[in-house]
Amino acid sequence: ELDPGLRSVFVCSMADLFGDWIPQEWIEAVLAEVRRAPQWTFLFLTKFPARLVGIEWPANAWVGTTVDRQERVKPAEEAFQRVKASVKFLSCEPLLEELTFSSLEPFNWLIIGARSSTRKLPAFQPDRAWLISLMRQARQAGVKVYVKPNVQMADRPREYPQAAPVQGRLL
Repeated sequence: ELDPGLRSVFVCSMADLFGDWIPQEWIEAVLAEVRRAPQWTFLFLTKFPARLVGIEWPANAWVGTTVDRQERVKPAEEAFQRVKASVKFLSCEPLLEELTFSSLEPFNWLIIGARSSTRKLPAFQPDRAWLISLMRQARQAGVKVYVKPNVQMADRPREYPQAAPVQGRLL
């Protein structure tokens, strides 16, 4: 089985396609291209999860939101109860504090990461208790967990969710 990461495209990895400053026509143009390339999996990540609601997501689109602090939990939960996508995920990167969800059941995948150092901010490792708590919440909801290599943790989970089969051939 080919690693799913090898057939994936991270859309706007250093931008947010769903910010309120982005015209809806741009989003529709990107989704049209996603529909034209069913052999690839496209990952969309936003800090504005409410904007994901009501979009007709192609089967090869994995849709996620960033939740790094508790204040982002409720907006993520509310939006993802109404998002209809083949894979819905949370990116808790960087995990900056302990997070408590009412339920992770709307999600298929949880990604956990630390903060790498930048010119402005030092590296930051999440507390082990936060990791255990979050992974326990995911396990209770049947959510796959992927802990990124920048997290200092032995035997870190590297699971991928099941999604609609990718069609076509790999380039």
